[in-house]
Amino acid sequence: MEKLKKKCQVCKKTIHLKKNLIESCNFCGFISRKKELKQQDYKNLLGRNIFTKKYINEKIENRINYLRKFDFKKKLKILDFGCAEGTLGGELKKISNWCVHGLEVSKDRLSAKTKLDKVYSSIDYIKQKYDLVLFFHVIEHLPNLKIFSKISSLLRYMGAAVIEVPNHSGNICIKYDRNEEHNFSFTVLSTAILAKKNNLEMIDCSVGNFESPAYSDCLRICLQKKSDYFKYKEFLKSIKNVFKKKIIIFGVGGDYKKYIYPIINKKHIAGYYFNPNHKTPNYINKKLILSTLQTKDCKSCQILVCSLKYEGEIIKYLEFIRWPKSKMILLSNLLNIRK
Repeated sequence: MEKLKKKCQVCKKTIHLKKNLIESCNFCGFISRKKELKQQDYKNLLGRNIFTKKYINEKIENRINYLRKFDFKKKLKILDFGCAEGTLGGELKKISNWCVHGLEVSKDRLSAKTKLDKVYSSIDYIKQKYDLVLFFHVIEHLPNLKIFSKISSLLRYMGAAVIEVPNHSGNICIKYDRNEEHNFSFTVLSTAILAKKNNLEMIDCSVGNFESPAYSDCLRICLQKKSDYFKYKEFLKSIKNVFKKKIIIFGVGGDYKKYIYPIINKKHIAGYYFNPNHKTPNYINKKLILSTLQTKDCKSCQILVCSLKYEGEIIKYLEFIRWPKSKMILLSNLLNIRK
């Protein structure tokens, strides 16, 4: 059989393209095959995810257990890319505080609209960013790999993308994935290369995840924007240095809850100081609320200014009560936010 030389779409190594248009890279394991189902054909499909209830339940339970690490109590906004009938998103809404949007090009989106907060028919209509974007068995169906370059634009700061695809063929008993709807086959190495090329950092990776009896060995990865990932690591390092001694938290609103509360060791908090006219949030220890900063114990501590919006006003107040600048720590400096 005649072979033509070509570069692998992922790692750019030289591969041989056969007459049947199957590209198989011996280096990264990526496979691209002749496209049997055109993208516009999906618009007319319906009920493609109907399986035995037992397998549906096993698949959904497996995914929900993985997603628990993102904290169901938080008010996150997520996008289920290729949500089908909205089964996963519907179950997530029952057990979490998440706002769940979906994207589905097929007629299954009509069913998804009854379960999710919002459903799009095209990525072109999405103008917002998300805390979490899910790609469960979607990318292998797409006509190209351009979606990897669009992931960053869908994510908020410190947002994450979860991708699941068949690992190689998706089944250890089968050599090749012959599903006519699948345009690509991935490996751990090929997905890692795609992530790196698109400025994404792989946070975790696992294989052996269940999708169906035919696809019982699936690859699941979690990605973040590389700039966010390394910035966050530096932030954690700076926070660790700050909290070597007892510290007073000035401001317990959204910025404290978002950036400090999830990672702070509560034993390092000497007290909380905030506007008494504001409602006391339920995530702070009420016994540590301070009515004044003018005590000897307070003046021996440093203050962490935990409001980006009102930082200037807080600094003026601290200067007014003659609080030393050497004992003021600004959240904006920890986050390296330029004014």
